Amino acid sequence: MFTHAHALTAAKFLPGISVRKCKRNCRKVHSFTLIELLVVIAIIAILAGMLLPALSAAREKARAISCVNNQRQVTLLHLSYTDSSKGYFCVSYDGNSLYWNVGMDASWNKNQPGILADTLGLNLNASNSKVYQCPTFTDSATSWDAKFVGYGYNEFLGPEMNYGGGSKAWNGYKINHIKRTSDVFITADCAYLNTSSNKYEPADFARAPEGRGGTANNSMISAGTIDFRHSKRAAAGMIDGHVESIEKKGIKLSLAGDGGKRLGFFEQKYYDPEL
Repeated sequence: MFTHAHALTAAKFLPGISVRKCKRNCRKVHSFTLIELLVVIAIIAILAGMLLPALSAAREKARAISCVNNQRQVTLLHLSYTDSSKGYFCVSYDGNSLYWNVGMDASWNKNQPGILADTLGLNLNASNSKVYQCPTFTDSATSWDAKFVGYGYNEFLGPEMNYGGGSKAWNGYKINHIKRTSDVFITADCAYLNTSSNKYEPADFARAPEGRGGTANNSMISAGTIDFRHSKRAAAGMIDGHVESIEKKGIKLSLAGDGGKRLGFFEQKYYDPEL
């Protein structure tokens, strides 16, 4: 406690400070009341509530930009593949253990480089390569799937082998046969809903609303649908090399699997080079 003796000592060593003034100031020590403290806390809470949605939106915007950059790199890899394969797009599936984006080990875990990277001499696999990973897609993958893989390959483009590596189930397209290169996508944000776990899981392929034979039944096995995960938008890398962020509005939602909550289809023209 600051006593009168302390005040005399302070006045002695600090000229210009009177004992009376020091005593008056010492009596004015003020502490917060409970009400004032609660008001401050309430103001801080209100400010935090106003700022958090903006911070969350900014964070998702950054993820969406990162996803676009990833798909731009994946698109360039696909185009490089066509240069080294007489114009044909990357094989979708080899009938055994290799997919376009990832390969399976002896335990059937998807953690090896796929056909695209293997052909180009790159050590990229979907379990650790950021190129194949959409930062927004954080839903759980199955134990044999590579986590955070978020891009599906257009089912129309790449040749597909039958299971067991037999004859081709689909011949695919050559890039010089496609006229609408700015409309047809190579890869896009893609997923399917696992009804057992009620979680979105990665899909290696993107099926069209009307499959290769004209109906959805002729679409690729285990193909997913477009995942409008970026604030109701989905990124898609086009054959001409550019990446679009396509809005969910007006997109077909039938057969999407989750009632249109997040999944849906682009228009058929985005898939089918013949249109």
